[in-house]
Amino acid sequence: MSSGGDGIRAKHRIRCGGPVEAPDGSLVFEIDGRPHRARLRIEQLYQRLVAGISDRALDLLEIAAYVYAADSALPRGGLSDPGLGARWRRHLRFEIPVRDAVHWRRPGVLGPLTETLGLLSDDLYSFSFLEQERPPASGDYFDFGQDEGFMPDQVLLFSGGLDSLAGALDEVVNRKGRVVLVSHQSATKLQKVQRDLADGLRNKAGKDRIFHVPVTMHLLDRGNRESTHRSRSFFFAALSATVARAFGQNRVRFHENGIVSMNLPISGQVMGARATRSTHPQVLAGLSALLTALFEEDFHVDNPFVWKTKTEILAVIQHLGAKDLIPRTRSCGEVRQSTTMHPHCGLCSQCIDRRFGALAAGLEDSDPLAGYSVDPLSGPRVKGPDREMALGYVNNARRFASMSPTNFTTAFGEIQRVIGFLDEPAHAAVERTFRLHQRHGQAVTEVLNKEFALISSGGGGGRHHPDSLVMLAGQALFRMTPASVSVPIAAKPNETWQLVLDGPVVCIKGLGAVRGAEARLLTALAELHLEAIGQGKAPEDHPALAAGVLADRWDVNEETVRQQIRRLRKTLEKRALEAGLDQPGKDDIVENIPWQGYRLNPDRVQVRRTASSSD
Repeated sequence: MSSGGDGIRAKHRIRCGGPVEAPDGSLVFEIDGRPHRARLRIEQLYQRLVAGISDRALDLLEIAAYVYAADSALPRGGLSDPGLGARWRRHLRFEIPVRDAVHWRRPGVLGPLTETLGLLSDDLYSFSFLEQERPPASGDYFDFGQDEGFMPDQVLLFSGGLDSLAGALDEVVNRKGRVVLVSHQSATKLQKVQRDLADGLRNKAGKDRIFHVPVTMHLLDRGNRESTHRSRSFFFAALSATVARAFGQNRVRFHENGIVSMNLPISGQVMGARATRSTHPQVLAGLSALLTALFEEDFHVDNPFVWKTKTEILAVIQHLGAKDLIPRTRSCGEVRQSTTMHPHCGLCSQCIDRRFGALAAGLEDSDPLAGYSVDPLSGPRVKGPDREMALGYVNNARRFASMSPTNFTTAFGEIQRVIGFLDEPAHAAVERTFRLHQRHGQAVTEVLNKEFALISSGGGGGRHHPDSLVMLAGQALFRMTPASVSVPIAAKPNETWQLVLDGPVVCIKGLGAVRGAEARLLTALAELHLEAIGQGKAPEDHPALAAGVLADRWDVNEETVRQQIRRLRKTLEKRALEAGLDQPGKDDIVENIPWQGYRLNPDRVQVRRTASSSD
C-alpha cells in the first residue's frame, strides 16, 4: 500500500483472475500481492435462461463481484479515523479479464462505471480490462431451479427490510403484477428472513406472482475486514440487471424511502464515504447510464419510493393488509451481531429510523420492542459515533420540521446533487424535496414530543435512561437536566430574526439596516453561521468566535469588541420597541457561549446573502 499523490488516498492494486483458476469455482484475486477468494452463487434461475445471458452481462456480474469483494477486504480505518484520512479514501486499481474487453474500454462505458463507483464510495477507481483467454462457463455461478416458465413484469431488489417489502407489496398486491425478487445474502442470518418474507408475499398475492432469486456472495479465507460496503448497490444493480436480462427485462427497481435515498448529511462529521449514497438519485442515474451503454439499449434503474418517508412506507404496508409481516422484516445495520431474540441492535441509524417510523405510523405493536437489544429511544447510549449520529438524526428532523424552503436549500447544499437527477422540473424537485423532509421532520418531532410529554407528566415509569436518546435530545432542546424534565414542550416558538448580508450593510427584517462596526461584527458572525450550516452542523455544534480572535482581526482590543456587542444589542432592542415588536432577548440574535465567544443564535437567526454580496 502506498500513499496517493493527492495525499489522502491509499493505492491498492487488485489483480483479478477467474473461476477457472480455482478448482472449487470461486473467484480469485490478489490485493497488493496477497491472494483472496470469494464465492458467488445464484439460485433458482432456469438453465435455459442462464444459457441466454450475454457475455457482457456475465462480465458485469464478475466485475461487480470483484469490486464488492475488494471493498469488503480492504479496511478503511473505522468511523473514528480522523479527518477522512488516507485509510478512508482509497485508490483501487483493478486489472480484470473480461469477454468483451473492447466494449468495456469504451469511454461511454468506462466513464459511467468509474464515476458512479466513485460517487458511491468516495474512492477513486481505475480499470484495466484484459481479454479473457479462457472464459468460465456461464453456469459456474448458478444453482439451477425447476423450469416453470415464469415471466415477470418487474425485477426488484429484495433485502428483507421494510422498504423492499412495501415495494414488493405495491407491485404484486396493489398493481397485480408479477415480480422477480433478487436477494443478496451476505450473512446466513438473512437467508431465512428473506425466504420467509417471500413466502409471506406469496400467501398475500398468490404463488404465481412471486419468483425469488437468492444470491450468496461472501469472502472466503480472510473474511470481511470492512463493514461500510459502499459499493454494495453497484453489486445489487449488476445482479439484478443480469437477472433482468435473463428474463428479457430492461428495468430494475430499488425501493427505499427518500430520506435515506437522498441522505442529507446529519452533521459535518457525516460526509463523504460516511454518508452512504446507495440509492441516491445521482447514483441510480449513473447506473442507468452504465447499463444503457453496456447493453446498447435503454435500461432503467429507479426508486419508486423516492418521495416517501419511512412513516409513509409503513402506512403502505398497513394499507395493503400486510402489517403482520412487519415483525419478520430486518432493518438493522449490524446483522452479524443480531440474535433470534434481538434481531435489531437499537443503536444504529437504521434501527432508529425504523422505530421512529413505526411509532409515527401508530404501528408500534407490529414492531415489538422486545426485538431490540437496546430501546432506540429510551435505552442507554454511550459516548461515541452512535450517540452523535442519533442526536444528529433528531436534530436534523427538528430542523426539517421548522425550516422555510429558502433556509432548507441554503442549509443543505447537497440537494443540488439530487434535483438534477429527479424526473421533475428543477423548481418542482426542490419543492417536493423540501416537503418530503418537512414531513419526515414533523413525524419524528411528534414522536419526540409525546415522549417528552410522558416524562413531564411522570408517566414514563422511569424507563428513560439518563443517557437515552430522548433524554439527551431533551437536554439539548430545553437545556433540561434528567431531574428537571417538566419544561413545557408545546410553547409558542420564539421569534426568528432574518439577517440579509448586502455588502457592507446588514439588514434585519423588522429592525432595519445596520452599518459600520456593528455591521462588520454581524457579518463576521454570519459568515461563521453560514459555514456551519453548509457543513450540516446541528445548532448546538455551531462554533463561536472569541473576542480575542475578533480583536486581532480588526486590530482593536477585546474590550472594544465587547462594547460593540453591547451597543448592537441596545440598538436592536430600541428598534424593536419603536417598531412594536417583541424585543430580542440578550442571546436571541448574538449569543454569548461561555468560555468560547460569540455566535449568531442558530435557533433564532436565519441568514442569507443578496446576489451582490455573493459575487
